[in-house]
Formats: sequence, structure tokens, C-alpha cells
Amino acid sequence: MKDNQRDIVVEAKCTKAKVNDQQFARLCSLMEVNLFTTTGLGIFFTLNGATGFPKRGQTERQQKLSDARLRQALFHARTGKTVVVLDAQDIFELDKPASLIQILTRKIRDVEHLSGLVTEPCSDIFTPDLPSHLEPIISHLQGS
Repeated sequence: MKDNQRDIVVEAKCTKAKVNDQQFARLCSLMEVNLFTTTGLGIFFTLNGATGFPKRGQTERQQKLSDARLRQALFHARTGKTVVVLDAQDIFELDKPASLIQILTRKIRDVEHLSGLVTEPCSDIFTPDLPSHLEPIISHLQGS
């Protein structure tokens, strides 16, 4: 994210249906028109994902982009801003340490790949800055 665009817009949808292109377009519009100078990332929390996104466990590459997935790629290519979708499975992973950052990094890289933009590798290695009495806990978590 750019230095001057570090705000995050979050929208939650608890519906039986997937987030459709119209709902996705609304969030993109808010980011581009109302919050264009400050916002760089949009996150949809939804139970069932969004239309046009590949299904979980799908191993073959998508041959075409459609619906909300197409809008996601075009919005990122046009503005440099990213909107990601976290479904129920992603939400259930949030109880693990640093999982939010890992999920967002994975999804942002995926959008950058779809749009044809270069994905820069992460060069910063996460180093915990904790008191010494917590070091055994950190080393146990990193070992598992």
C-alpha cells in the first residue's frame, strides 16, 4: 500500500448468497470516489465468498474472469488499490497467530498476479519483539 493510502475499508456480508458484482462495485466505488486519497485496501468478510471466484479445492486454473472476480482485477489494475474477499474458511483461520497478515498477503498477491502487475517478494522477516519470559512460547509456536 502507498504511504498516503494506508486506510482499510471493511464490509461484512452475512447472506446465503455470494457477494455479487453490484455489491463489489459499491465497495470499489466508495474506495475510489469517497475515500480515494486515504484508502488502499478493501476487505469483504462474507460467509460464501464472491461470484466469479474459484471454488475451494479447485486445482485447475480459471480460464476466464467474470462477475466480482473480474471487477476485482480491473479495479486493481486501474487504481492500484486492492479489494479482497475473506470467506467462512478464512474467517475460521483467524484464531491462529499472524493468520490475518498471512491471509491478506496471500490474497493481495493473488490479485496482483491476476492484474498482470509484478509481485514484489516480502523481504522483511517477522521478528517478534517480546519480553524474554515469552521466548519459549514463541519458539514453540514457530516449531509447530
